[in-house]
Amino acid sequence: MAFNCKKNLKIDKPVEQCAVFGVTCDDKAFTISKLLYLGLISLQHRGQESTGISILKTGGSIVTYKNKGLVSTVLNDDSLSKLWGNVGIGHNRYATTGAQEYNSLEYIQPYHFKNNEIEFSLAFNGTIPNYHELKQELEAKGRIFITNTDTEVIAHLLAYTANEADSWPEILKKVSKSLDGSYSLLILTKDGDIKSE
Repeated sequence: MAFNCKKNLKIDKPVEQCAVFGVTCDDKAFTISKLLYLGLISLQHRGQESTGISILKTGGSIVTYKNKGLVSTVLNDDSLSKLWGNVGIGHNRYATTGAQEYNSLEYIQPYHFKNNEIEFSLAFNGTIPNYHELKQELEAKGRIFITNTDTEVIAHLLAYTANEADSWPEILKKVSKSLDGSYSLLILTKDGDIKSE
């Protein structure tokens, strides 16, 4: 039986989902913001709704800059000149959840999470079908959410699991057992590491 892809394949828009990108450099005097920019520009086709980057500044604080629009609009020379650091992650958004609210900055990634125990920034691509159930379980344990996205659920799950684990590899191993679906994660830690799952 012959298959005519033009006849049977119905694609009326790009079949893409978010871009995630990370850069690390051992030289603390070198800033990677322009490298993140170039990486996200080359992945622009993976998401045109918004873009953002998180960079670990010298001294251990994570700075996140994000906004609606294309990479070249959001990450212009002025914004990049203020983002100095040698480790960072970036994200271009193509919404699959929370699409109706994507105008809010809380829905744009990277998602920066900080509480008294842990700080990290998360860039996520994928779909987690069981995120509603995970969110209900975390709410029952006292977690408070400000968005309706699987990204925030993953961030809270990472933070909750960090209380029961000794290292990022152990945290990711435990969290991955709870997540259904297909996904890619980049996590920028306060220690200057980029973890991926």
